[in-house]
Amino acid sequence: VENCCGMREAAVLTLIQDISSALTYLHGMRIIHRDLKPENIVLQQGEKRLVHKIIDLGYAKELDQSSLCTSFVGTLQYLAPELLEQQKYTVAVDYWSFGTLVFECITGFRPFLPNWQPVQWHSKLLKKQVDDIVVYEDLTGEVRFSKHLPNP
Repeated sequence: VENCCGMREAAVLTLIQDISSALTYLHGMRIIHRDLKPENIVLQQGEKRLVHKIIDLGYAKELDQSSLCTSFVGTLQYLAPELLEQQKYTVAVDYWSFGTLVFECITGFRPFLPNWQPVQWHSKLLKKQVDDIVVYEDLTGEVRFSKHLPNP
């Protein structure tokens, strides 16, 4: 299946699997990437297929005992809200960036327009409810929002 930006569903799923695996590895080593974005994903020939790899660990940080960071780094279009709010943060900031990246791969555009200032899209984020986080299609084909994924 092709989407609006030409990526096939299988390619998007492979990207999700590869990057998810890489983040699991980094976080297992107590490292936060802090600048996950399309420019920091490359393809490398593996034994059986092309593999997506995360590069540019220039902003990466090793977690100390507290598991919290405070420094402001990253690329604005992929930056987690806690960074904008100058709060302490954890590896969760990488998952925010990853979700933004996946959204872009699926739809062909960024969820936050490049010409928007962070204050503009941050105010929209603050209005979101927990129920807005998970989206699924119910048995009638209706798209729903939920706190939890429905049972199949």
